[in-house]
Amino acid sequence: MNDTKGDATVKTSGGHITANDIMGNIMMKTGGGHIKIDQIDGAIEAQTGGGHIEIQEAHGSISAKTSGGNISSTIRSVNDKLRFSTSAGNVSLTLPADIGANLEIMATSIDLDETFTFNGEKSRKSINGTLNGGGLPIDINCGYGNVTINANN
Repeated sequence: MNDTKGDATVKTSGGHITANDIMGNIMMKTGGGHIKIDQIDGAIEAQTGGGHIEIQEAHGSISAKTSGGNISSTIRSVNDKLRFSTSAGNVSLTLPADIGANLEIMATSIDLDETFTFNGEKSRKSINGTLNGGGLPIDINCGYGNVTINANN
């Protein structure tokens, strides 16, 4: 999908899905392929049975779930919750340095950029607390994987 305006639903049994320059809400679901989204202004729901999910230049809420792949995303602005889940993969996020968020993260290990002002409980495998005074919820669950959260300057 390229240069699409309006809401869309895209499904495949096992192939890859790619979308670029989307203005609207999008739901993508594949049985085992990869999902790649670049430049979207709207809500995203992405789900794959075993592929990777890559979401770049997102402006909106995100729900991304994979059973066996990695998830990576660069968020420029957000107006609703962010949810990322993988059973056996890593999650890598780049967030605005000034984002106000409530974090709930479970993973094998977690690396949180020290640029953020964090308050709460932090261990190697879990984080519960706030970034920059709190705000929108960010939930991340990695059954067997690592989480890395970087600040976008």
